[in-house]
Amino acid sequence: MKKTRSRPLNHEQQRISKWLQEVRFKKAFFGGVEEADVWKKIEELNSMYESALSAERARYDALLEEQISHSTKPGEKPVQRRRKSEPRQEKTGNATEKSI
Repeated sequence: MKKTRSRPLNHEQQRISKWLQEVRFKKAFFGGVEEADVWKKIEELNSMYESALSAERARYDALLEEQISHSTKPGEKPVQRRRKSEPRQEKTGNATEKSI
């Protein structure tokens, strides 16, 4: 079976892919790698993933807004959509509570 690789969607994902191909760890004196260097690289990678996620969220929100604006009829008010990052409001009796 042929192995296929998915193509990076954006610049941030390309950066991560390149970084993963080139990352090297400092060697420890008695074999293995230095733990402090590993943690530093993990923090760096996490930062790149957060940046990629933020870029993808912005892209998704822009596409969603475009879809909403095209799906409404002239003179009709667009439906207010809740972002996934926003808490859902549930009605319990007369009070409204935010769920976690």
